[in-house]
Amino acid sequence: LIHRVATTGAGEGDFSDPLDLTLPVHRFWSTLPRSMLTLYMCITGGVNWNEVIQPLSDVGPLYVFLFCAYIILAQLAVLNVLTGVFCQNAIDSA
Repeated sequence: LIHRVATTGAGEGDFSDPLDLTLPVHRFWSTLPRSMLTLYMCITGGVNWNEVIQPLSDVGPLYVFLFCAYIILAQLAVLNVLTGVFCQNAIDSA
């Protein structure tokens, strides 16, 4: 969905050239692998969330909400559960 928005130019901004990587929306969201890398870098601290969310806010508020929902799910829920399981296993083996 984000890939389609970035490559078709949907939204309020002028995103007519999908290969123009100087535009932040294309630098982070132009292809599916690039979008996946951007999402991975967001949850691992490789890129500032503000740099990534600003182009999405230019496209539409729905994408900002979806991005925030992803961060909440991935960062707070999944990664904390994995950390808890790892710590519990380490305590049990000690």
